[in-house]
Amino acid sequence: LKGKKEINLNKDEILIMSTNNNMVKQANEKLKNSKKFNIKGKEYLVKNNKIIDENLATYLLADNVFTVIISDEFLYDYNKIVYSILNVMYSDKNREENNKKYREINKNYLDGKYKSLNISYMGAFSKDDIYSHSKGGTTTVLFVGIYLGLVFLITSMAVLALQQLSEASDSIERYKALKRIGANSKMIDKTIFLQTFIYFAIPMILALIHSVIGIKVISDYIEVFTKIDISFSALITALIFIVVYAGYFYTTYIGYKNIVESNI
Repeated sequence: LKGKKEINLNKDEILIMSTNNNMVKQANEKLKNSKKFNIKGKEYLVKNNKIIDENLATYLLADNVFTVIISDEFLYDYNKIVYSILNVMYSDKNREENNKKYREINKNYLDGKYKSLNISYMGAFSKDDIYSHSKGGTTTVLFVGIYLGLVFLITSMAVLALQQLSEASDSIERYKALKRIGANSKMIDKTIFLQTFIYFAIPMILALIHSVIGIKVISDYIEVFTKIDISFSALITALIFIVVYAGYFYTTYIGYKNIVESNI
């Protein structure tokens, strides 16, 4: 289906697959030391050098925890099939029509039209539907996250700015004293800039540390279920926040400086 070269297995050979990051790491480490695999007392040789990191079917989540591909002869002692998967590739000419058929299968199952088949679960998913659901879910989460983040960011920045501007009025006498002992306007401006910068930088540094740790934990959690890389989205979001934060910082600095300069 993917146009890759077919793999032929001998009776004593197997392939192993997984989309679980922890499982992939452990299995690849084991394969470096030994490619032998014991199943029910019989030794098999793993044909692949690295675990195949792919799903067995078109699905929203990376749900292939661990799969062993083995000769059919191994299954002769088993009469029960827990579940089966059928992957289909259809022509692009009838793409939308075939997508509609897959949706119809899901709808019919949910409506109870397949009860006579005695099937506990059946799902039919097209690549386009999976992509659409994944994109929609990711967009919603990002929108809510960015919206809430901006609300809290603007609130906290407004508090910081107001506090600094209020302090500017209270500090007039101190800046007058600095001017009397010989400090020029450039030195006073530098002092105001450093004071405002430190006041804004400390919360930002703390927030960045929390964000890096939080994003790492969330990424590890998401990768258990699906192969979505949130690094790029997180970077863009961080850049937006930094630009807004820098704008508030600069506005506060200019306001603070104007208050001081107009009173000394």
